[in-house]
Amino acid sequence: MSRVPDDWGTAIGDDPENPKLPKDSPKKKRQHEPDSRTGLLLYFNQTIPVDMKRIGANVNGPVMLKYFKTLHDKDFTSAQIRGMIDLFVQAITRRPLPSHIAPWRAFISDIDKYADLVQRATTTEGNNEVEVDDRLL
Repeated sequence: MSRVPDDWGTAIGDDPENPKLPKDSPKKKRQHEPDSRTGLLLYFNQTIPVDMKRIGANVNGPVMLKYFKTLHDKDFTSAQIRGMIDLFVQAITRRPLPSHIAPWRAFISDIDKYADLVQRATTTEGNNEVEVDDRLL
């Protein structure tokens, strides 16, 4: 099959006799492990209530990843960090944040409080979910 070359010619490396066919499948999105720091970041972003997400960036990824790394270095498991996120979401649904405070900043500022609550919490056997006594909140 012979194609008539256009005025611009062909791109370097293109074969005018064998044109490239488009790929059948779309590019797959990379799946992050839920226990990875990026998975925890996505979990945080997904659990924040929609009405709490501000117009600006609702999550500062590099800062949050740094704090998740610090928590992992202090021997917190991913389940405990998800428990901290859940406690934070419960707290901000009970008492909403002021409009000028981004949720990720509020979480970072109270991270020591949630870490302490999670450390005092009891972990159910056979389940990685963290249960916290309501009196501690």
